[in-house]
Amino acid sequence: MFGFVFWALFLWVTSAKVDNDVKVKRKGNKWIFTCQHGPQECYANVVQTCSIFLLNNTSLALNFIKCMSADRKPWMAGEKCARSLQLDWEVISTCANGAQGNKYEYLMAKETRDLDPPHQYSPWITLNGGKKPSSCNTTNDEKTPNQP
Repeated sequence: MFGFVFWALFLWVTSAKVDNDVKVKRKGNKWIFTCQHGPQECYANVVQTCSIFLLNNTSLALNFIKCMSADRKPWMAGEKCARSLQLDWEVISTCANGAQGNKYEYLMAKETRDLDPPHQYSPWITLNGGKKPSSCNTTNDEKTPNQP
C-alpha cells in the first residue's frame, strides 16, 4: 500500500511511520531506504514525510497525504495535490529530493524501530508517542468502569 493511512494520521499525524518491510542502511552521509513496493513507494513516503515536517499543520498534512494516497500513482501525485491545496510544491519537492527529506525519513524509520510495543504490521497506530498508557494494563479479570 502506498502512502499513509488517512485515519491513522488523524489519530496522530506523526504516527505515520515506515512499514515493517522497509530496509534502512547508511551509505556515506545518506540513508538508503528499500521499500516493499519499490522506489516509487519510498519516494511517495518521503514526499509525505516532508509534508508532515514542513507544513507543521495536521489538517493540511492530512489533506495532502489523503490526496496522494487516493491517486492511482501516489508517487506522481505530489505536485497535483500540493497545487490543489495551494501548498508550495517546490519546497516539498526540494525536501523530498534532498538531504532534508532523507533526514526526515530516517527520523520516521528510527521512531518506528524504537516503538514500544514494537511495530508489527501496517498500519500501526500510535498515540501519545507510542507508549501504552498505564490504564491499558488490565487483565481479563478486571472490569472496566462501565461493566456490571
